[in-house]
Amino acid sequence: MKQVKTVNAIDNVAKSLANTKPVTNALALSDYSKELVVKYAKVFNSENDTKALLADSLFGDGFRAYHIVGATDEDKSLVALRNQIIQLVVSSNPDDAKLYNAEPKTLSLQMQAVQTVLKTKTVPTIIGNIKKALKTREENIGKVGKAKPKTKEQMVLQSVKQAIKYLKECKNGYEGFTKDLEALNNLAVLKQVK
Repeated sequence: MKQVKTVNAIDNVAKSLANTKPVTNALALSDYSKELVVKYAKVFNSENDTKALLADSLFGDGFRAYHIVGATDEDKSLVALRNQIIQLVVSSNPDDAKLYNAEPKTLSLQMQAVQTVLKTKTVPTIIGNIKKALKTREENIGKVGKAKPKTKEQMVLQSVKQAIKYLKECKNGYEGFTKDLEALNNLAVLKQVK
């Protein structure tokens, strides 16, 4: 009768470890990586402060979140403002500015892909963040510290006021627009909830 050898997993691991060289500092950071970690931490910590300062400055200049429009907006002056902001954003990196403004046919396929990401993701995200910061600044006028939690009734009041505000800011009306606005203005919540 043949005897079957049993395999011992612990013995196999011990044998494989004995045949390998010890790993020394395999995960050590290079000096360049260390520099970048420090730079990233500084940017991360200052980003919110800079965004808040930018929102305060824009607000002080008279700009509101609705002034930051999409590229296809019909108001030419607001599109010109958007284009000015785009050029300021890409000017932060001279290579990005050249790439953003380059004719796609003059670029390699790889650079066309980078340009597409810059135009469709990076820059719109930055502009969206500026718009959100400005909107937050508008909503926090006169507020100091955190507000007390609101009741459900107060939340309804806030939503109705916001809906009225949005309707008043609409550039293009629709059928029944004035009836909707009138109905919202006549809701009892506006008179009874504080």
